[in-house]
Amino acid sequence: MQKHNFFKALTCATLASAIAFTACVNQISEDEIFESTTPITFTAKVNKSNTVTRVTDKAFDEGDEIGLFAMLSGTSISEQRYINNLRLKTGENSTLIPEKEVFYPEGDNPLNFVAYHPYQAGGVPDGSTTMTVSVQTDQSTDEGRTLSDFLVATQTNVASSDKSVTLNFGHKLAKIKIELLPQGDETVDNLLADNPRLTASGFCTQAVYDFSTGTFSEVSEQADIVLAGSWTKGTDKLTGKELIVIPQSTTTGQQNIIMEWNGKIYNCPISSATLETNTQRTIQIKVTESASNTLTGVVGEIQPWQDGENQESENNYQMTAIHTAALSFNTSNIYRIHRNGNVVAEVCKEYLNGEVASRAIVVYPVENDETDLSQGTVLQLLDKTGNVHGGKISWQTESNSFIYQSGSSAPITQFYIDGEGKIATEKPETTSEVNVSNYLLRDIRSSVLQEYAIVKIGTQYWMRQELKATTYRDGTALTQQSVVGKGAGYFVSTNKKMYFYNGEALEEGELAPEGWKIPQKADWSTLTTYAGSAAVLKADTWESSNQNDPTVAPVTNLTDFTAYPVGIWQLEQQGQYQFVGYWTLNDEGTGVAAQTLFLLGDKDEAQSINTKYEGADYYKALSIRCLKE
Repeated sequence: MQKHNFFKALTCATLASAIAFTACVNQISEDEIFESTTPITFTAKVNKSNTVTRVTDKAFDEGDEIGLFAMLSGTSISEQRYINNLRLKTGENSTLIPEKEVFYPEGDNPLNFVAYHPYQAGGVPDGSTTMTVSVQTDQSTDEGRTLSDFLVATQTNVASSDKSVTLNFGHKLAKIKIELLPQGDETVDNLLADNPRLTASGFCTQAVYDFSTGTFSEVSEQADIVLAGSWTKGTDKLTGKELIVIPQSTTTGQQNIIMEWNGKIYNCPISSATLETNTQRTIQIKVTESASNTLTGVVGEIQPWQDGENQESENNYQMTAIHTAALSFNTSNIYRIHRNGNVVAEVCKEYLNGEVASRAIVVYPVENDETDLSQGTVLQLLDKTGNVHGGKISWQTESNSFIYQSGSSAPITQFYIDGEGKIATEKPETTSEVNVSNYLLRDIRSSVLQEYAIVKIGTQYWMRQELKATTYRDGTALTQQSVVGKGAGYFVSTNKKMYFYNGEALEEGELAPEGWKIPQKADWSTLTTYAGSAAVLKADTWESSNQNDPTVAPVTNLTDFTAYPVGIWQLEQQGQYQFVGYWTLNDEGTGVAAQTLFLLGDKDEAQSINTKYEGADYYKALSIRCLKE
């Protein structure tokens, strides 16, 4: 008997099974707690279960984002927070990469951690313990399923340690799994070939979660939900379809599983039940031949899921005086001073052109993560001798120039942060304990972290290295190419140290890290005007590209811009040791400029050179340097 000659009736029964589920900075007032030198690192685990609950096995997927709170023991999330909604991204091996470095408090001050997934920029409002949680209406994509999976982890009484804090996450929502059991003449193979499509109807998709009680309230927003997963053939059934739902009560006839099968729509009402947090239901739908298109759903019993584990830790301590001799500036030209979790000062090794004409170490105050360039103190003029240090510098952003008040002291080899968080070049009565760390550009794409050194030149902040991205900012992969003119792509030198990008790649997507940009002509003009010559931008050994004159222009790299003569890419890396080209966007910032900046071995000034080859309709492949927006 051919199956398409009959209507199909489906009856539902349920099977319960157990499943385990696996969550800006310092707001503590200055007289309560101080920060140590021990950074906090994290790893994540999803609590063990008998069922796969994530897109990738039982762990977080690379790129998943987590929000983190930390409070001193005895303080609730509604009160003062030591760490407030810090965003972490999951990297390889479930390592969590924070968007900014955070440190333990000093001494015997353990922390209580609360973490959640997926990350929300709004977090938990000040003075509150609650957050609005939603599931996606389309869970058929990996992203939709991941963003629907609300997880929470807590760790209490964690003391300072160089060990990673392991966050054991448990699912806080409920899960429904569907199994199709063919009956009569129906077969598993035929059912698999038909690939029935399932939608859940009548479920609420939003609620308010209370971190202090672990409960949901204000369940609302009914909507249809497309199920996740794909059908997998078993001995006598199809499995693999599932959905994540807000914990809620179901009422017979109000919540349904809707099946589209062979051009017909079948409806399976779910019986009255309570879908509780950390639980899973399995609904078995038995396929039989009938003229009825109505199904019956029954919700079975539930089982609790497992708890996570705790972790041991140790203590450490921090410093009061910042010694300039300890600042190597090797990994970045900027250090930042952290007090109570907040950045209060920035120390720059920079080039002061014009009347000063010296490299210098300058400290600036920072408030609300903004550097006050009008209040700089020159700790040392590195190219000057005598009692000429300790001067004041005030930068004029619009003109990219400075007003300088000369100093009359010996080099200032150490400075302090006083009890009010202000910079002091002599030891004050009250000193703050602080942490000093390199200021790096942290670029996280597709769960891969790239860190770039930063250099301040005038009022501009530049990457001190070439971009090495293999994806766009949104994670979309770039294609590695070997020959220009074959579409958008990137190119890598044989030693894997240099990356080149063609103009087509720039026009196809956003390559600059978040908060940074590819320069426009005016940005390069600001840089080269302040620098005064290409010599102060160039580093390493250069050669002349002029076949008639082997003379090489000066190279001093006084600015630490560190432009290397890496050449460009055509069929291979060409022009190495002779020049370097950097990309420029047009004045609107929406496309590639017709000409861009080149530095040449035989020239002591920057050059503007075409971005396309003469007579060709495709772009060259050049290096990228970005500056802070």
